Amino acid sequence: MGGIGGILPDVIEPATNPGHRGLFHSVIAAVIVVSALCAMWQYMEKHKKEPDWGFVLGIGYTSHLALDMVTPMGLPIM
Repeated sequence: MGGIGGILPDVIEPATNPGHRGLFHSVIAAVIVVSALCAMWQYMEKHKKEPDWGFVLGIGYTSHLALDMVTPMGLPIM
């Protein structure tokens, strides 16, 4: 599931040109996904639950954005 999350930004916004990074490849998307992951983590800790597919999908998505962030193009704000 993490692998699917890792390719999800490029599935939503395919790399058809060098400037393909839009909303789903942005700092705002990263903030939203990380915020959701933090909320999920707190829920899991409180209820003693194991990470589910949504959490792992979010980790994969975040890793994709983190790797894009260190490329010369970086990530747009929005």
